[in-house]
Amino acid sequence: MIGLKVLSILLILFYNSQYSEANCDCGRRIQSRIIGGQVVNSKQKWPWIVRLDLFDGMGRGSRCGGSILNNDWIITAAHCLEGIRSAKVYYDQTEARSQNGISASQLVIHPQYDSQKIRNDIGLIKLSRSINYSKYAQPICLPSSSSIQKYPGTLYAAGWGIYDQSGGRNTISQVLRETQLRESDECFQHPVPKREVNVCVSGRGGTSTCMGDSGGPLLHEQNGRYVLVGLTSFGMGPKCVNPQLGTAFTRVSTYIDWVRRYTQYCTAN
Repeated sequence: MIGLKVLSILLILFYNSQYSEANCDCGRRIQSRIIGGQVVNSKQKWPWIVRLDLFDGMGRGSRCGGSILNNDWIITAAHCLEGIRSAKVYYDQTEARSQNGISASQLVIHPQYDSQKIRNDIGLIKLSRSINYSKYAQPICLPSSSSIQKYPGTLYAAGWGIYDQSGGRNTISQVLRETQLRESDECFQHPVPKREVNVCVSGRGGTSTCMGDSGGPLLHEQNGRYVLVGLTSFGMGPKCVNPQLGTAFTRVSTYIDWVRRYTQYCTAN
């Protein structure tokens, strides 16, 4: 297997102006249909979310989520890409069993990613061929400002990760599932999450993201569009739902200048 080159650029001295943000159409969904409040029965519900099948040098596989930035780039978590040699991106399916995906041509890990402290947990994937936009595949909006903001109201997360940990089980979902969350400062009681690089959500509602959802989107609706405010990063306990400390997501607004060094993205403004 020919491995992909994982880029960790320590210092970029020159800003490439061609990769500026664009006020393009993003973060819009056409129609949706949900049964039971959890299972997403139409990819039109979240047309920017992708499933990542990832393989290390020994051929061992793992699963993560990601979001479409534009026709050629996906945004995800750095810890999903660490040690990975090849990746496939599935962007137009709700079922995890889909066989048709796009191979990655380049994996980019943030140069200051710290796997011990789980800091700067963000990465990019360049696709070997472009995504054709449709009602099932659309770009997500990124924050228009790098400032630290609060996100009032409902936040949304979705993925194909573990959805049942009852009775010692770790049941992986074969369908795209979603959950509604609320921002909270609970996880900042733990020494690892930091406000400047993380968005925290409450675990008191009994729902959370879990293993297999990593890198997937945390979304906030703003003026009729959905904005990618976080990437699923880590929890603070042996189980995914921690009522006391919640879950930490990578704060995307902190890294928009870094993303701009590699590719163009859309904002809602």
